[in-house]
Amino acid sequence: MKKLTTVLIPGAIFVSLSMFVMGQNSRGPDDYVGNPERGAKIAAWGTSKGVASCSSCHGYDGVGNGTSLVPRLAGQSSFYLTHQLELYANGKRHNVYMTNFAQRLSPQERADVSAYYASLQSSFPPPAKELTPAQFERGRQLATVGDDKLTVQSCNNCHGPRGLGEPPSIPALHGQYSNYIVYRLQQLAAAHEDDDLMSPVAAALSPEDMQAIAAYFEQLGITDAQHSGGQKVANSLPH
Repeated sequence: MKKLTTVLIPGAIFVSLSMFVMGQNSRGPDDYVGNPERGAKIAAWGTSKGVASCSSCHGYDGVGNGTSLVPRLAGQSSFYLTHQLELYANGKRHNVYMTNFAQRLSPQERADVSAYYASLQSSFPPPAKELTPAQFERGRQLATVGDDKLTVQSCNNCHGPRGLGEPPSIPALHGQYSNYIVYRLQQLAAAHEDDDLMSPVAAALSPEDMQAIAAYFEQLGITDAQHSGGQKVANSLPH
C-alpha cells in the first residue's frame, strides 16, 4: 500500500502542474487588458521584432486615409479593434498587409494598440464628394428606417443612433470614409457568409444604395462636429 501511495502522489503532482501550465497558456484575446501608452509606441514606431508602425497607414491620430481605403480607427472600441486584429491573425478576415501585421503582433500588443486608437478623439476630415439631395435622402432612409421592399432593417438598429456604434462589438460608421464603407459592403455582399449578419444585408443593396448610405454616414462626422462647435469646416450638405 505504501508503494502505491508513493507512485500516485508524484503522478498527481505532475497532472496538477500540467493542468496549471495548460491553464496559463490558454488565455483568449479577451483576457488581455490593453495599455494605451504601450499601444502609442507601437502605433508610432512599430515593434522591436520588425512590425511596421500603424501610423504609416492609419496615422498616429487614427484618422486613416479615405483615398487609399485605409479606415478611420480613432474612437472605435478597443474590443472591436482587437477582435478585428484576431480575425486577420487567424485568417478569418483577409488583407495581405493586415494579416502580416496582425500575425506578427502578440495578443498583448494587439490589445495595447487597440486601446491606444480607441482612446483617441480625432477630428473628421471633410468628405471628398458632396451628396445630392436625393442621395442624402436615400442614405438617411436606409440609416434610420431601412427598406421593407429589400427586407433591410435600418443601419441604426445595430450600429446605434447616427451610426455611433454599439460598443463593445458593433463598430461606429459615423464619420467613416465612404470609400471604405462601400469597399466593406462589397466584400460582405460577395462573401455570402451565413454566420455574418451583414452579408445578407449588403447583398440586398444596390451599388447606388451602398454609395448613398456610405456617403451619408461619412458626412455625419463633420456635420455633428459643426453643430457641437467642436470643428468648423464649411459644408453645404442638406440637414
